[in-house]
Amino acid sequence: MVKKYLYSYILCCILLVQIVNCQSVNNDVFFNDLNCLRKENFKRSWDAFENYTPMKLTARDNENFIEKVDSLLLIIGTDSIKETQVIYYYKLAFSDVTRKDPHFRIYPELRVKNKRLKAKDINVLPFSLMCINDTLIVNQSLCKDVDKGDRIIELDGISASTLLGFTYRDRYMNTILMQMQNHFHFSSNYNLILERRGKKIKLVCDGISLKVYNENFIKEKVECRIYDDIGYIRFDQFHNNGNIIKSFNKLIYDVKKKRGNSIIIDLRRNIGGSGDRFDDLISIFCDKNEVPYQKGVKLKVSEATFDYGFSRDSIGKIVSLPDSMFISKIPLNPKLYMGDYDYYVLVSRNTHSQASTFTNIIQYNKLGRIVGENLQKNALRYGEVMSAKFLKSVSYISTVEYDEYTNAIDGILKPDIEIPYIASKYMQGGDPVLEKLIDIIKSTNEKN
Repeated sequence: MVKKYLYSYILCCILLVQIVNCQSVNNDVFFNDLNCLRKENFKRSWDAFENYTPMKLTARDNENFIEKVDSLLLIIGTDSIKETQVIYYYKLAFSDVTRKDPHFRIYPELRVKNKRLKAKDINVLPFSLMCINDTLIVNQSLCKDVDKGDRIIELDGISASTLLGFTYRDRYMNTILMQMQNHFHFSSNYNLILERRGKKIKLVCDGISLKVYNENFIKEKVECRIYDDIGYIRFDQFHNNGNIIKSFNKLIYDVKKKRGNSIIIDLRRNIGGSGDRFDDLISIFCDKNEVPYQKGVKLKVSEATFDYGFSRDSIGKIVSLPDSMFISKIPLNPKLYMGDYDYYVLVSRNTHSQASTFTNIIQYNKLGRIVGENLQKNALRYGEVMSAKFLKSVSYISTVEYDEYTNAIDGILKPDIEIPYIASKYMQGGDPVLEKLIDIIKSTNEKN
């Protein structure tokens, strides 16, 4: 394994919690405990974060956090509030941390009040969403009355801006997490106000089971197709990398039969995963014996990082790992090289962890071109995510800091070909970013 990542926590939040199946599921079914927030609550959470993060925090960082907490406490007052509201205020308090490390997040857990309700499904929204600036757009839909490209104006009387305020604004939203963060807003049916081609539409749609949602919107399989003579492969996780390698080999063979030379690798929704057989995967694109990878690795010595061999005497120290404990170069197998093709790696703000490392290696070694938008700041820098109990919810904290060979500037890896996400274009349906890239490739190939 090249790098150990746990960014699949987004899936774990959904799949590893106790959930309920009934005809009418709503937030009264779930625990959402009342809590009275005090300054010492925030301070204890900051201290816990400081015990694990490899960030070099200063006294000013601590002062900024306390100043933000003081401002929030003026809004919160002394009344008890629901745990999902607590998480919202903690999200605001730790917003500077999330900007520095996109892995840091706090999510509620689904906990049912009636333990006898133990079926595997709840009723969730029957579509997945995209977020472009302040606009929520349907990306895929299983409801016949809701179309791809519809803009969400209201959900059961809740405005799109309110929905977004309580959650993390990923480019490709996980609808279930959004519903959880909005006070476990689940129902057997949903009242929607949409915008479609400039007109407002009111409708009611039935919810779908969590199982159906995952089967349709959480892709684990590799998707391959060919546009004329342009190959296309999409995988949303680095999972079962041996199968990904086989899919690449078959796609390249099919493109070769069509006398094509261009292949799109769609990682826009890829949140990371395993580094298993990563060296074999990179070997497909490179005929060298090795490629540079890491300059160094730092971590905060804590109970979460004892497996690196540090003693308890070192707890609390930020240390650099010796050369023998990180991978400075990835050894490759030139026999697996598939030939000289034009590779285009399509990325978004959702391209994280192992996916961002793959993207970086391709760009840094000039093995292909990166297309789309900037990766999130420090997407490459942090990892080895640990989970920590937070009230009755859970927070996720990076424990390791990486220094990779990269072209990133100030922690931001920029694409070679920028294609921005524009809400008005996505509201027309289709996939404008992919369509634009295909046009660019065709135009380039015609000139050559």
